[in-house]
Amino acid sequence: KKVGEKPRFGEGGVRPGYEGRRIDILKIELAFVINKLLPEDAKFNVIIFSTDVQRWHKGLTKATPRNKKSALEFVKKMEPQAQTNLYGALELAFKDRQVDTIYLLSDGNPTVGTTTNLDEILAAVRRWNKGRNVIIHTIALLVGKYGPPNPNPGRQPQPGRRPAPTPPAENRELLLKFLKQLAKENGGVCRVFMD
Repeated sequence: KKVGEKPRFGEGGVRPGYEGRRIDILKIELAFVINKLLPEDAKFNVIIFSTDVQRWHKGLTKATPRNKKSALEFVKKMEPQAQTNLYGALELAFKDRQVDTIYLLSDGNPTVGTTTNLDEILAAVRRWNKGRNVIIHTIALLVGKYGPPNPNPGRQPQPGRRPAPTPPAENRELLLKFLKQLAKENGGVCRVFMD
């Protein structure tokens, strides 16, 4: 970057050849968005979606250093689950009428939710965004290893922990087409991390 150049979306520090887990890449990119792309006068929220959809706060919160730190602590606790609920995450984001920009980071095709059909999700976003002009930026995270490392290879999972989920079959071409279309239709940019 040149001195004084505004950081660009999707430049969180993940480099080609990264061998880590996808969830760790997601955390790096999300930390970049929170730390570098949100001015203090902005308001934001974090919505995590896998099998379930969870939000960090009930509504948008000022991007103060304290709130950014709290959001990053929330993000640090994320662990992969077996499913991807894109519809639920987008629906929850659009329910907040103050939202004007969404950063959607995903590593897989939708596998659970009201619908998993990508055309139906695009149609729903068109309905929700009609007259609102919410910008949607997307990041496709198709690098690294899926799921958590096994802390006890060859043994049963630790008490209270489920074994690492097996990822659903990836259709990278379909996911990329969807994320590019979602960004294009909503004035955003799509960034792709693929190995």
